[in-house]
Amino acid sequence: MYELVQVSEKCYYINCPAKIGVHVADKDNVYLVDSGNDKDAGRKVYSSGIEAAFTKSPVLEPFFFYGGYPCKDLRHKFLMAQESNVTDFSDESFPKEVEVIRLPI
Repeated sequence: MYELVQVSEKCYYINCPAKIGVHVADKDNVYLVDSGNDKDAGRKVYSSGIEAAFTKSPVLEPFFFYGGYPCKDLRHKFLMAQESNVTDFSDESFPKEVEVIRLPI
């Protein structure tokens, strides 16, 4: 069974293999952080840059690892999540109380 662990007043994580982040903005709005890549994962995505490109075009991840169009053995749910629409962090709908911290490679 998964456990919801409180980290701060409005921040939690779901203690599961993926360690899903949860931000509770108010009683009507909750945001998941990195909800996973299977068919049951969240579909409303905020992102930017190369992460947005990989989310919109999932074939890019195995393409990146393989160096070309991936062979069939590399085209599975762990390397190719379902395609999702992406809203940029600069969009007015992005919650103002959430700070995006860039983690460059």
